[in-house]
Amino acid sequence: MDKETLKKRLVQTTRYWVAKAHEIYPKLHLVYPKIEFDLTGRTAGTAQGYGRIRYNIDMAMEQPKTFEERTVPHEVAHLVVCSKWHGFGVKSHGEEWVSVMEAFGVKDIQRCHEYKLPQAMKDKCFPYKCGCHGKIWWASKHCHKRHQETWSGKYRCRVCKEDYVLYRRRKFYQITKGE
Repeated sequence: MDKETLKKRLVQTTRYWVAKAHEIYPKLHLVYPKIEFDLTGRTAGTAQGYGRIRYNIDMAMEQPKTFEERTVPHEVAHLVVCSKWHGFGVKSHGEEWVSVMEAFGVKDIQRCHEYKLPQAMKDKCFPYKCGCHGKIWWASKHCHKRHQETWSGKYRCRVCKEDYVLYRRRKFYQITKGE
């Protein structure tokens, strides 16, 4: 599938989920969002409460079906939460968001995606790992530089609470200030 065809499908799928939100929440004041395909990096999609969704088309090209099934309802759910609860005191992936995803009938609700990054994206990123599991966190050049310059333990695994360490040649190298 080419990019233009996929963009049209993602727009249709987004419209479907917005219509579904109107069925589930009839009094919801949710407009059809402006959809843009200008997102880059490791983020699959973002939703802004004033009616805008941005998708990473390069990431969508890698796994279009999964992107349609997970990322699109994920971002529409953010707009529903913002519209229904007005965003005050609501966590972006809190119980309100989870309840919308459940109402949508989405299975395997996750906060973050696990898409494979395109090779071009990996070339611009740095692999990090924590101590508890084998997942790799791909840090952008910006995060990697900040991590090296101001080592303060800002990047920690949410599961084991350990600091991420740079992963190279199958060994862990602790990054400390000055290296």
